[in-house]
Amino acid sequence: MKMTKTTQKAGFTLIEVMSAMAILALLVAMLAQMFTVATDSVKRGEGELSRNSAAQLGMETLLQSIEGMVVNDRTACYFHPDAGDASGFGLDEAWFVTTSTVMGSSNNVKKSYELVRFSVEENTHTNTTGMVYLSYDLMYSAMAITTTDRSPQVEDKLNWWEDSYIVNTLNSDMNKQVLIPNVVRFDFYLVGWDAENAMNEKYEHHYSFSSTTGGNDGIKGVPPAMIDIYIQVAGDESAVEGGSMLYAAQHGGGSDLETRGREILVRDSVVYFGRALPVCGPARYLEAISGKPHHYYVDED
Repeated sequence: MKMTKTTQKAGFTLIEVMSAMAILALLVAMLAQMFTVATDSVKRGEGELSRNSAAQLGMETLLQSIEGMVVNDRTACYFHPDAGDASGFGLDEAWFVTTSTVMGSSNNVKKSYELVRFSVEENTHTNTTGMVYLSYDLMYSAMAITTTDRSPQVEDKLNWWEDSYIVNTLNSDMNKQVLIPNVVRFDFYLVGWDAENAMNEKYEHHYSFSSTTGGNDGIKGVPPAMIDIYIQVAGDESAVEGGSMLYAAQHGGGSDLETRGREILVRDSVVYFGRALPVCGPARYLEAISGKPHHYYVDED
């Protein structure tokens, strides 16, 4: 009788298989978490890069425009404090004439000046997930003119920012653009020729500046000696989160929700500072105090 030898091969027990699957699931979960963290980091980095680029470009536009500011007997400038969101962030605005050609006058070489307005508007947006939120966006409005352009009648009205034709033209979509989105603070600090605060006219418990009436030094027809700019910008994610709370607060959510939304916007914000000196300032100042025309150079005799 022939005997057959059977060889028994060892296999995995149920406990070993389940243990291996548990370890594999744990590794997959760890890898997924690492991928999620890396993705969020990339998104935050891209958001910060986008915010920094927009803020820096916007600040350069502001500085360039202010340096080219034109103030004389026919054109004037006006700085209005807390013109936007007065009960919240308090966002300033500025109106002046400039030789800068960032927008508008490039389409017509004969128009060498621009009426510009920098202001902050409250806008409503909807993101890709359908969430509705509010944002405060720094707007840049410009209208090209010449010194003899009669349509806006700048020469006939120094306080041209009160002219309905000019205001409506600057407010049209064709003449304005978003300069910096998600702004939570936008302030001007004006320094007069006596090295003191130039803000003079009282307006709703705040102080504004108009070159037609002069600042604290009482000198008319002269721009501020120096203008400091303070801009605070929220990140993209916090803008949506905080802005959605502001939107909900406006639609019956209550003041607590508004306070929380503003705290989120400020918490993840970055501050930018700039300083500009109007080039025409020294000549206009010397002319104002002496009564004689001055230029950007000193006569040898």
